[in-house]
Amino acid sequence: MADEPIDILCYNAGIYGQYNDYLGNTDDELWLQTLRVNTLAALNVIVALAENVSKSERRIVAAMSSKMGSMSDNSSGGSYVYRSSKAALNAVMKSLSIDLADQYDITTIILHPGWVITDMTGTNALITAAESVRGMSNVLGFCRPAHNGSFFDYRGNLLPW
Repeated sequence: MADEPIDILCYNAGIYGQYNDYLGNTDDELWLQTLRVNTLAALNVIVALAENVSKSERRIVAAMSSKMGSMSDNSSGGSYVYRSSKAALNAVMKSLSIDLADQYDITTIILHPGWVITDMTGTNALITAAESVRGMSNVLGFCRPAHNGSFFDYRGNLLPW
């Protein structure tokens, strides 16, 4: 795969970690596992494939995050493990947006898929996977270097950090 160009690299692995975390009830091992999957693995995969992305015409890197990783959008508290892993991912992606643009001319964005009906969220979520994917595909379609470092939801709205 060394010489294969990748037009759009989308990192989409993620776990919730600890479902019953609240003030005074967090599990350090689950927290570290969640950070490994949601944050560290994203960095490692993107760095490993950056040269492949640089060989394409589109040169886009995107990571699936969550608005639960937004500092300014947190009005409910709790969910310490998941929130912190996504906030850390957002910080990593913001730094990557600078470094990958400088070194490889790659545009890096962060995506919030919406509250999607999945095994992780259950049936209380608001949208289907198909609706989320359609929206994120549209965002990736209009993504240009001017959007580097931006945090979008699946409808193309910019999200606050």
